[in-house]
Amino acid sequence: MFVGRQEVYQVEVYARVRRAVQVDGMSIRQAAREFGLARKTIRKMLQHACLSDQVLVRTHNAVAEMIVAKSLPFAIAFLLVCAPIATAGTNYCAFEIKVTEPSGTPAAKVPVAIIYKDTQIAEARTDESGTAWLCDAPLDAVNIAVGFDICGSVLLKKIRPLWLRTRQVSITYARSSCEEFIFAKSCHLLLRAEDDRGRPVAGARFEAAGSWTASELGLSDSFGRFFLSLKGAEEVRGLVTKRDYEPASVSQTCDPRDDPEMEVRIVLRKR
Repeated sequence: MFVGRQEVYQVEVYARVRRAVQVDGMSIRQAAREFGLARKTIRKMLQHACLSDQVLVRTHNAVAEMIVAKSLPFAIAFLLVCAPIATAGTNYCAFEIKVTEPSGTPAAKVPVAIIYKDTQIAEARTDESGTAWLCDAPLDAVNIAVGFDICGSVLLKKIRPLWLRTRQVSITYARSSCEEFIFAKSCHLLLRAEDDRGRPVAGARFEAAGSWTASELGLSDSFGRFFLSLKGAEEVRGLVTKRDYEPASVSQTCDPRDDPEMEVRIVLRKR
């Protein structure tokens, strides 16, 4: 009978730990104190939806021993505890989201959520290991949002859960300081040199006119791009030229309050 009681204890603690962290939101550190286990042990319990096959085999053997010993009430109680683990029913968790920063360190306290049919239906926050669990999800494909509402959030689209298996999703998340909401004092201008069919023209030259100089611009890249930075109210004028093409004029003024990020297409026509 001792073997059976030991297996009941293992399965019960395993289920209680996973429920406390994944469903009730208990931290790994708090769970370690609550159950008297090392944090490393808690993390291992959270990594697997079921006990190891070796332990499950011992649980089945224990039930058989109880039945042979005519200890049917204890065997029934044992199965009531073990059955959810063996079938992966009660402890099934749809998604395990692993969030790391660009440096590779775990990103803690980052909100993650399930978006289904344009409605948020579940939310959690990553723990100190950068992991969050979203256990209850529809069988249909969902969107998973990672990050804060104001800015810098990431949306993963059409992620479908696996049948009775936890789907693991890993993402690199850069915390944003919301620069896009700071009033701009300058402008960024992207010039695109294209031919009359919309194809990029590489190797074109921008020849600035007036007081504005662009001697450091060089030639347009393989995508036909020039990148310019302008101060508030600053004007850029000039010509985009290339051999065998008609020159095309450029005239843009920076107004940060209206549009600090400008993109202009310049069409170069063959002579």
